Amino acid sequence: MSDESLSFTPVLSRYSEGHQRFALFLRPFSVTRRLSVTNPYKSGGYLWPGAAAEPTEVDLETLLANAFGRDTPLIGLGEPGESIGVGRIKCSETDWREAVRKLALAAESILVIPSTNDGTKWEIEYLKENGLFRKCIFIMPPSTSLEVAESWQSSIGKVPICMPSYDRKGMVFSVDALGQVAASSDLKVRTTRALVSRIASVSQAPVLQILSYKLTDQPMIRAVGFIGLYSVIATLLGIILLVLVLLLYGC
Repeated sequence: MSDESLSFTPVLSRYSEGHQRFALFLRPFSVTRRLSVTNPYKSGGYLWPGAAAEPTEVDLETLLANAFGRDTPLIGLGEPGESIGVGRIKCSETDWREAVRKLALAAESILVIPSTNDGTKWEIEYLKENGLFRKCIFIMPPSTSLEVAESWQSSIGKVPICMPSYDRKGMVFSVDALGQVAASSDLKVRTTRALVSRIASVSQAPVLQILSYKLTDQPMIRAVGFIGLYSVIATLLGIILLVLVLLLYGC
């Protein structure tokens, strides 16, 4: 999903009043455009047309947004143009808590990157106090960065949920009403289908209807596409060669 600047009043109403299904993305603003991960969808190599143009790395936010359908997007609060991936609802410093309250109640799922950031801690506390942990999927960002690992480890015990020790493969996990880990799965994925499967496997709320995956990043589809495309090219080259031979023979 491309970045989308959403004005506060009409768009907040569309989502918070149940006019459109969606998932909510909560994270400290400090991680925006700072969580690059290896692009798992490049795993098909050059078997797929255009694979050479695919980036080697993508932002974690883009990766997560790709797991949701166009009609059931992943949205969050933020500034216009600050990132590509999650749709944005812009609101003021005085309005953001009310926006989070309304969106959290209306969202079918809530993805959270936990942090000791004051805003994120308030969001997690609000979710816990209002019995919304059932909707939540917590994200441990995959990374080989020492800074990311240290930031995660330093947050353990300082937020109102149990945070597993950091693993560079990353993790999606859910918690019970008391904040204890209920289910978890690593984020070492190579396709959107695998990412969707990981999210669905840990979610305590039904989410499959709002999730989506791309057929074109499936290894088998890429292989079939490779065979089909280059078979057509070979056939066309054969026809052109035959025509040239006939023309030369005719001369």
